[in-house]
Amino acid sequence: MTHQSLLRLQKVIFFLLFYTMSLGALADTTNVFCASMRGDYWYWVNDQDGNTVQVEGEWHSQFMPNGTYFYFFSIEEQIYRSISTLCRPGEVVHPADNSLSKWFIFYVQQQDGSAFFTPGKYDVNRSIESDFQLRI
Repeated sequence: MTHQSLLRLQKVIFFLLFYTMSLGALADTTNVFCASMRGDYWYWVNDQDGNTVQVEGEWHSQFMPNGTYFYFFSIEEQIYRSISTLCRPGEVVHPADNSLSKWFIFYVQQQDGSAFFTPGKYDVNRSIESDFQLRI
């Protein structure tokens, strides 16, 4: 790997890290949909006026030791309790910005300070760092 290639790679990694950290920096709003546990089907959750239900929270990413990561939407427990009742039995709620979004899950902040990831399908991504090996 040339010095110039290494510099370009460092810039890309810096940009991705900065972008990932900025995802969780501000409160955000996202849509809610219901799906089967395996993701075989899904549908938007609508309110009584026919509008897609939205929730406020924060987007974050979870990096794993094997070089993979996934995104999740962090919300408060009372919000999760409210939206989880909008799905049929055996289905789970998911966050999504639009119908082309990847699969994400919720991270629920409980009142006692603990938290948990909700069940359901979610996409796992590979980090760029795990695909490159620096050779000397």
